[in-house]
Amino acid sequence: MADITWPFVAGDPRFAPEGFDEAIEFNVLLAVARSGKVTTLALPGGRFRCTIQFGDESVAYLVQRRQLLAFFATLRGGADRLLMWSLLSPAPLGTMRGAPTLSGAVAAGATTAQLQACTAGGNIFNQAVLQQAWLSDWVASNVSIAYNAVPGPVATSLGTTITINALTLNYVERQFTLASTAYRSVEFAVWLKAGTYVGNVVLIIADGAAGNQILNTVTLTADWQLFYVRGVFPVSPAANIRLYIDVVDDSGVIGQVFYVWFADVHVHQAQAVNGYLFQNAEAAPAGQSGLALHLVRVATGNHFTFRSVTRSVAAGEVWTYSVWLRLGTLTGTVLLQVRDAANAVVAGATVTPTATWQRFTLTATFPNASAYLVGYVNPTNDAGSAGETLAIYGEQLEPGSVATGHSPTATLLRGDFVAFGGQRVMLTADAVASADGLASIAFQPAHRAGASSAGAVTVVQPTTRYVLTSPVLQMPARGDKLPGFAVELVEE
Repeated sequence: MADITWPFVAGDPRFAPEGFDEAIEFNVLLAVARSGKVTTLALPGGRFRCTIQFGDESVAYLVQRRQLLAFFATLRGGADRLLMWSLLSPAPLGTMRGAPTLSGAVAAGATTAQLQACTAGGNIFNQAVLQQAWLSDWVASNVSIAYNAVPGPVATSLGTTITINALTLNYVERQFTLASTAYRSVEFAVWLKAGTYVGNVVLIIADGAAGNQILNTVTLTADWQLFYVRGVFPVSPAANIRLYIDVVDDSGVIGQVFYVWFADVHVHQAQAVNGYLFQNAEAAPAGQSGLALHLVRVATGNHFTFRSVTRSVAAGEVWTYSVWLRLGTLTGTVLLQVRDAANAVVAGATVTPTATWQRFTLTATFPNASAYLVGYVNPTNDAGSAGETLAIYGEQLEPGSVATGHSPTATLLRGDFVAFGGQRVMLTADAVASADGLASIAFQPAHRAGASSAGAVTVVQPTTRYVLTSPVLQMPARGDKLPGFAVELVEE
C-alpha cells in the first residue's frame, strides 16, 4: 500500500475538475421505538466522502484525459491511498499560515485541540513567546488569599484579598514554564489597591532559580492602580519565569490586607540588549490594528532588539523583513539587518525614522543554508541616555521579495480545514491566536486516532488519506467526444 499525493496544480484548467462534491459521513446509530420516539447514539468514526467529476471534452483533450485516467489507475482500484485536500478550499479563509503544531496531545474521539506557533500570513514572527493573564493560582508565603472577595477596578469584576499572616517572607508568587533564553525581555503588570495595609510592595520578575531579579517598588493607595515591572534578563538566565508581589521588608501588622486584580505577564519573542520592550506603548500606525512596542534604552551604549526563529532555509532563498518605526525620544538612524544561524549579516540597511510612522523593508538572499533567521533593529546612536524610546510595530519576516500587508492576528474561520495526526477536520467555530501564537480550535468530525503533542498541523492544503470506493476505473470514449466520468473516494 502506497500513499500518492494529488499532483495537479490548483487552477490548472486542463486538469481542473468540473465538480468536487464533499460530505461528512457521521457514524450515528438511529432507532425508532413503537411509540415513535427516535433515539440516536453518536459513535466515533466520522469520515469525509468526496466525488471528483470531470466533464465532457473534445478529442483535442485526449492527452489530458489519458493523463488523468493514468493517475487514477496508479491507485490500483483502492489498493493505494490518495493524499488530497479539499479542492475547493486549499487554503483557509482566516489569516493563519506557517507551520503550527499541537501544544498538547489530542485523544481519540476529541473535537477540540490546542495549537501553538500560529503565525499570520507569511510572517514567521509572533509578538510574544508567552502572554497570559490570570486571576487566581497564586502560591502564598505567610499570607492568605481570598479570591473574588472585593470589587475590582472594572464594573462587575472581583479582586483578590491578601491578608498578612506573619512578618517574614510574606508574598504571593506565580511561576510559568519557559525555556531559558538570553536577553529575554519580560513585562509583569498587575492592579493593586491598599486596604488596611498602606505600605509599599515590590513587584519582582525572576528566572526559575529566583535569580536575575528585576524589581519595582510601588506605593499602594486607596484607589486601584495599574503597576508594571519591566526589564531584560542577561545572557544566561535559568529556565522559567517567576513573578512576585512581595510586602517590602516583611512589614505591616498581622491581619492587615491589600488587594490584587488581574495580573498578566508578557514575554517577548524579541530579545533586547541594554534595553527592554514596553508592551502596548501606543497606537499602531494609521490603517493598522493593535498597539505598538517601545524599545527603551537602559543605559548609555549600544542597545538593540532582535528576533530569531528556527526555520530551515536553503541556499538561494529570498526573504523580506519589514517593520514600522517612529522616533520617540531617541534621535538618529537605525540599522536593520537580517542574519543567519552563523550570525552572518545576509542583508542590512540604515534607515532614518522620523516622528511619523514609516514602514521600512529589507530583502535578503541567503547565500548558504541556515537553521534559523534573525531580524535586528539596532539604533546607531549609542551616546544617548537611559529611558530613550524608539517605537516599533509590525515586525515581519516572510518568504519572497515583496513585503505583504501586515496581519498581526492569526485566525482560522468556521468552515476552514486543518489536518493533523493523519486526519483532516473542519472548524466549527472561529479561532483567534494570542500574541504568543496559541489558539484553541473546535472541529468535526471527531478525531478518530488522536495525535501526539507537538505534532504538525497543516493549514494550507490540509491532506487526508482517501481510498477509492470502487475497484473499477471507467475509461469512456464516444466517437469524437470524451464523456465525463466521476471518481468516488472515502476517507480511510
